[in-house]
Amino acid sequence: MSTFNPFWHGTPVPPEKFIGREEEIRAIVSRISTGQSTALTGSPRCGKTSVLQYLTAPTKQKELYEENPEQLIFSYLDAYNWGTEFGPIQFWETALRPLSELTETALSQAYKNCQEDRFGDYALEKLITQIKVIGKRLVLMVDGLDVVLGPEHLSQRWNAAFFGGLRTLASRSGGALALLITVNGPLSDFQKAVQELTRSNSPYFNFIYEVRLGAFSNEVVKQLLRQGGEDFSDTSYDLIHEIAGGHPYLLQVAASMLWEMGDIVISLSSCPIMSLASRDNTPLRGVIPQTSGTTLDEYYYKSKLPVQFIKNFYPQVQEVLDEIWQSWSGSLQKAFISVAFGQMKELREVFEKRLQIDMEKLIRRIPPLRLDLEYLKQYGFVTEDENMSGGWRVVPRIFLPFAILNFKVEYRSKLPKEVFRYLLWIWDEEHKMIT
Repeated sequence: MSTFNPFWHGTPVPPEKFIGREEEIRAIVSRISTGQSTALTGSPRCGKTSVLQYLTAPTKQKELYEENPEQLIFSYLDAYNWGTEFGPIQFWETALRPLSELTETALSQAYKNCQEDRFGDYALEKLITQIKVIGKRLVLMVDGLDVVLGPEHLSQRWNAAFFGGLRTLASRSGGALALLITVNGPLSDFQKAVQELTRSNSPYFNFIYEVRLGAFSNEVVKQLLRQGGEDFSDTSYDLIHEIAGGHPYLLQVAASMLWEMGDIVISLSSCPIMSLASRDNTPLRGVIPQTSGTTLDEYYYKSKLPVQFIKNFYPQVQEVLDEIWQSWSGSLQKAFISVAFGQMKELREVFEKRLQIDMEKLIRRIPPLRLDLEYLKQYGFVTEDENMSGGWRVVPRIFLPFAILNFKVEYRSKLPKEVFRYLLWIWDEEHKMIT
């Protein structure tokens, strides 16, 4: 087994370590190959950028675009790096830069005309037409286009002319320009926000097909965790899957931290310990009692390391949890909170007495929110469960402490400390039930 941590988070997953997403990749490749535009949507940190990098990896071109990969000209724009001075002119300067490397005379002249015209609509149309004439296709990838909706970008001309021009160029290009954009949340929400920004009812993105990145399936989760080697058995899988659900980033962080926990067992356990060697006598990361006869992750459980693990895990992902929360509409937040509170049945009396929450009313409002819950289900944040009040439960359990810790201060201060012990799975025999 490798001595290096096999799990990847914080930066996009490299193409050689990319797993899952077969259906989504097939759909996007098919549209790129036929010159059609696509929006890749999903929650923050669900792997959208990793998908884009996989689609453009030189080592994957022949495999993905079998017939004619050399026809494609990829241009990648990272909207997350756009400063306040970045506007439509800078957008087109960056987007068309790969064309400057081509030597066709007519295309070079059309590109030069665009520059001189400061990328006006007519000059852009002529350029796209010339791309088609030479048998090429510009695949324009814009990662995080919803960034332009932020207040720091309002001074730029992200207006009806820009979005309308973008739609016209792509939809009338005859396949010479294929857009692939990524946004957080559903495409319909992004379109509504752009319409509000531009004060227009124009359907800017009605020519774009939406591909949603949801949660990893159980099989893909297992495939991911198998990278942990022999230390990751069923108990490791259960712990990681329950607290992280199928969210790619949460899974990678949880698996990475659990893999590293062998380095700190000695400081967390009062049991006699000594080094455990692997079959080839290479010291493993972890240490367990010599006579226990248990695997490393079984020892994690027996020594209550899940408690420490969850305490360490939450602050590592808190910012991402908040980013996901902020990306949801008000109705999605309402649906999620209703399910989360209904799920924490052991705390019902606390919510009712300390916070004056009408739990019956809260649970009754869950069924009418089904459309929002179906959306959250697709992205792996809730699932149906007939054993839960309201028929739903939160899947990444780490979201339960997040829901409580994001109470307003005046509410949070009224909660007994046992609430937080419960949420972090610290089962003190004297405080199992809160009265």
